[in-house]
Amino acid sequence: MSNSWVKDNRDLINRVEQILKAAYDENAELHLALNGDSPLQIESLNPDREPYSIEKSEALFWAERDTYYEELDFCLLKHHESAIQYLKANDLVPTFHDLVDAIKRNRVVPFIGAGMSLPSGFPLWGKALRQILDRMEGIDIAAVTAEIDSFKYLNAAQLLWDHDSTQVKHYIRNKFAQRQIPREGVKGPITLLDKISSGCLITTNFDSAIETVIGRGHLEGYMHGLQQGNKFVPRLIKGDRCILKLHGDAEDHETYIFTQEQYTNGYGDPFDFSKPLPKALRQIFVGQSLLFLGCSLEQDKTLELFADVLRESKFEVPDHFAILPEPNGGETKGHKENRLIELKIRPIWYPGDDHEFVERYLKLAIDISGGRLEHF
Repeated sequence: MSNSWVKDNRDLINRVEQILKAAYDENAELHLALNGDSPLQIESLNPDREPYSIEKSEALFWAERDTYYEELDFCLLKHHESAIQYLKANDLVPTFHDLVDAIKRNRVVPFIGAGMSLPSGFPLWGKALRQILDRMEGIDIAAVTAEIDSFKYLNAAQLLWDHDSTQVKHYIRNKFAQRQIPREGVKGPITLLDKISSGCLITTNFDSAIETVIGRGHLEGYMHGLQQGNKFVPRLIKGDRCILKLHGDAEDHETYIFTQEQYTNGYGDPFDFSKPLPKALRQIFVGQSLLFLGCSLEQDKTLELFADVLRESKFEVPDHFAILPEPNGGETKGHKENRLIELKIRPIWYPGDDHEFVERYLKLAIDISGGRLEHF
């Protein structure tokens, strides 16, 4: 091929190189392992020039691409080694592969709990309630603390709200409201949401971490607590990108579902599936595969709603999934597993308090569903 052909087709070559460069850049995290401590040095024919430096990953990608991908496969397996070993050792591989298949088919709806916002600086529910309690004057501290210690958060929230709703609203708005969080300010596995789902997202959180990751302009529908909002159900049915904030949005206290009374108003008692929130949750539960992330999945109202749907026996309910720490106190692993499986929720356990496994599992699922790694 002559030099003139290359010069005459520079635009075409540039476009091809840009596509290849984008493919190369996708593997930046793995290049660290492949490159080692120092780049390759290539001597120049010109004695006045310093040697050229090139990273090993770049040299392989542009000169020996087959070898590059062989090395990349090995790096990927090493990168995911701890997650793969734990899945194998605990007989979790079939469940994990079923989750991957659901991601491939774009059937997964992430259900985001407070644990997913924790790395970005937002408190878990128990801590938030205690911080609100610290602001209160003349309240029965022992009564509220007892409810929090028993994980009866709705009851605790009701006591706080009844005593001083102004302080509760003030706290939520200040603590969780949109502060123009830069994308790089949101940390942890929540940053991977775009790669596991392109449709609906559900959260129990007041904060705006999800909107920051996804981009508010990319959300085509929403429902915030007691406020139905922007064409949520039609968007949900179409499979558009939309968000369901079960407890409401911090910016608008009229949307809050924080107390027992607000919950009854939003869901009914017993559950009223003509109301927007339970109707939307049921639609998702029977039509998609939920993936619970950052949720403890103790006995709560959402699980009670799902149990109610299953008792109706009117719907064929798909498998749902949850990435959870192995119980190390209180309820046994076997008891919790049985309780969740009865709700069609298949747990994928990780060891104890090693919450980094959530991100490891998601990255492994993304690499397999994206074709970068074979099923193991």
